[in-house]
Parts: sequence; structure tokens; C-alpha cells
Amino acid sequence: MLFERNELRFDNIICLNSKITKKINKVKYSNKILAADGGFFRLLKLKIIADIVIGDFDSIENIEEINYNKTTFIKDNDQETNDFEKVLNYCVQNNLNNILVLGINGGQLEHTLNNISILKKFSKKLNLFFYDKKRLGFIIDKNIEVKSKINELISIIPISKADLLTKNLKWNLLNDFLEIGVREGARNRSIGDNFEINVINGQIILFIDCDL
Repeated sequence: MLFERNELRFDNIICLNSKITKKINKVKYSNKILAADGGFFRLLKLKIIADIVIGDFDSIENIEEINYNKTTFIKDNDQETNDFEKVLNYCVQNNLNNILVLGINGGQLEHTLNNISILKKFSKKLNLFFYDKKRLGFIIDKNIEVKSKINELISIIPISKADLLTKNLKWNLLNDFLEIGVREGARNRSIGDNFEINVINGQIILFIDCDL
């Protein structure tokens, strides 16, 4: 699979209750913007009205008094799932796919780690990308070729172990493994105008430069 970030198009955007990049106004998408609970107000500050808001609404006071004709509010009090997972469940049930997630850094470290765990949980069901501070991340479990620039920062994080073969990276993996707590693959570098990753077994999160 050839991946070209300049041709990225998303069908849907999910905004979590964390800092949202102002560049959301430039993101090309074709369908809906969904907010997880307080992500609704994060969007309002950017003068964007969400199409769908889902959560237990513990971050939204007086929800009954909020009236936006464009917005559908869906309350879900399930305490076994957080608001991000509730939104992703809705996406699965309503065939909403090819999704960009904003606000993945939840403000506290445990929120961020939990969000990453949820991404893995849904990685087989949905095509998910997440963006923060000019870095795009996505989970892969197959072969991929990525258009890049020489010396571009490339990070490969295993979930939780992956066997890999890479080409055109400064530190290549030759049928080798990465494993959380044993060996990581952060802050590698591209040495050409593309690089390749062959995921022989397992899953990884790939982080690359992206300015949306």
C-alpha cells in the first residue's frame, strides 16, 4: 500500500475534550464532525458546531437548555466505556469510517494512554488517524510504503510487540522485533523520498510529519 499524506481525505472527524488544533478549519472531510462530550465546547471556541455529540455529559452543564438545530445530542451513561469509546461505538454502528481524531492527548497522561488503548481496540473495525502538534499517527498491521522527505522524523511504536522489516530508514529493522518494555522504535529517520515497513506480525503505531 502506497501512503501519500498530501492526498489525505477524511470522511469524519472526532474531537475529544482536549486541546483542538485551529487547523481543523483546513481539514478536508466529507461527512460529519463528532464530539465526545466536552469536545462540543472545544469546537464552539473555534466557531465550529458539531453534527453529533455523544457522552454521559458530565462535562456539559444544563444540556437540556442547549439548542443547536444542527447538532444531535446522544446521551450514554454506560460507565464501562469512556466518551471516546462511546463515539467510536456509534461510528461502528452507523458505518462512519475513515476518521481523523483530534485531541488525543487527554490533558493527563493516563487519559492519553487510555485513548491509545481504545484506538487499538477499534483498529480492526475502523480506519483511524490521530493528529497532534504536526504529527500524524495511525495503526498498521501490514505492508506500507510512505512518501517522505530525507531526514524526516519517523517513529515506530509497537503494540505491544511486532516483527518488522524496514527499508530506507537510518536504523533499519531486518526481520527484527520491537516490544514495549524491551525495544522501541522512536525517532528514526528517513534516508530517501520514501520508506517501507513490512509488518510481519503484530501491530505498530506509525508517526510521521503532517501539517494537515
